[in-house]
Amino acid sequence: MDLRWLFGIILGFLFAGLSACNPLVDLVGVETVCVNIEQVHPAISASFNLPITEDIRELLSLMDLTLVEPGQSCDANLSMTLTFTPSLGVFGGKNCYFGSKAFGEAGLEVEGAGKIKEKLNGKTDTTGGTNIIRTCYSATQERIYRETQLTVLIDLMVNLWGERGTVALLDWGQKNSDLGKTFRLMYGADELSEEKAIPYILYALENGNSDVKLTAMEVLGWSTGGSGDTVNTIMGILKETEGIDRLFLDLSGTDQPADVRASAVGWLGKLDLEVEEVVEVVISLLEDQNSSSDVLVTAMSALENYGHAASAAVPSVEDLLNHEVQRVRDVATRVLKEISP
Repeated sequence: MDLRWLFGIILGFLFAGLSACNPLVDLVGVETVCVNIEQVHPAISASFNLPITEDIRELLSLMDLTLVEPGQSCDANLSMTLTFTPSLGVFGGKNCYFGSKAFGEAGLEVEGAGKIKEKLNGKTDTTGGTNIIRTCYSATQERIYRETQLTVLIDLMVNLWGERGTVALLDWGQKNSDLGKTFRLMYGADELSEEKAIPYILYALENGNSDVKLTAMEVLGWSTGGSGDTVNTIMGILKETEGIDRLFLDLSGTDQPADVRASAVGWLGKLDLEVEEVVEVVISLLEDQNSSSDVLVTAMSALENYGHAASAAVPSVEDLLNHEVQRVRDVATRVLKEISP
């Protein structure tokens, strides 16, 4: 399943300001955690419960922490109280549920180190914000609660465990195939207020699967797509990051999926790599029979940054003038005007 929305959400939380995390999140010396979770579902019978404890168990294990069974001693206590409320609408003349909201509080207590509390909030909207209901869910269907639960867990991990929790989320997200796909939380470049999010984007690019890598580059694109001091700061950090050119060259390599390669090619030009290196990668994409029309368009567009210096790609672009897809033919015509000697 497509998990890219999850990483957009995670990076969105980072952009909102990771620096506000409580200093207790380091939890020095903590190896075991007791968890007490109270779920309230007013619209459903008392027997209904979401698998929050199991998700937290997996997340803690990725931070080398162990969730202990009830009654056993532990180094830290994590408590959560959450109320889930389904969102009701009308579809086909009858009442239907299309999402849910959650609110509550989490507390983390370490003996001798005090206790911290965080407000938790989550939301799912299966209509993607359109309020157009296409599928009618009942109040008891886990589908309308699962993604809300995940956004709450992201809130929990980022705010209580900071960097450690964020890396665990990134690793956990790509391991799980049951997270579903629903919505992407959208945000503007102005939310990237500090450079603190950059290391996590780079982590995703280095360690993520293809969906994660694509999302990381997409989010980076949103953040640098405008102008102004924020964009200049982000680009400056990227260009000064050791090994950044090699990272994007590797992402452009033939061992990567075509869509990852095409997305990475666009970054090669932004990072001031040598034109020969970029053109070589673009040519390989244009001549790859497995490249989709979107990949071909993205790869050709990257050549426009170089003008006549990219003339070595002219033959490969000319071959696409007769492509079956009109958009590919149009972009090929446009790019040839820019790069032809």
